[in-house]
Amino acid sequence: MTSVAATLYDWLKFLHILAAMIWLGGLVALGLLATQALRRRDRDSIVRLVGNLRMIGPLVFAPAMAAVVGFGIWLVLDSAAWDFGQTWIGLALGLFAVAFLTLPSRLPSCSPTWSAVTSARRSDERSADVDRRPASRPLA
Repeated sequence: MTSVAATLYDWLKFLHILAAMIWLGGLVALGLLATQALRRRDRDSIVRLVGNLRMIGPLVFAPAMAAVVGFGIWLVLDSAAWDFGQTWIGLALGLFAVAFLTLPSRLPSCSPTWSAVTSARRSDERSADVDRRPASRPLA
């Protein structure tokens, strides 16, 4: 009977691909859910989606993103076949850096979900202000 042993490279590649599936697959699923919530035009579902994103983002997406980059860099360092001088590796790291540094600062202002939530909050605040007015005050 032969034994099949996984090398460090095999484990790194498996973890790199698994993290990429969680990160990118989750983002695609999130995009579909956001599109569905926006098409329904239901304020509660949009607010619920954004609330869930605030929990899922730091707990799932951020660690998966860090794992993709970390395991990818470790794969390059571990293998003689890969090199940071290769165009596709430099391009991948460069695109990741650009997305990481610029996208979060632009996302809230251009996101339709964010706009819907902020407009819903503004309308809630306006209705709360109307409720706080004293009813017994004379109209002068």
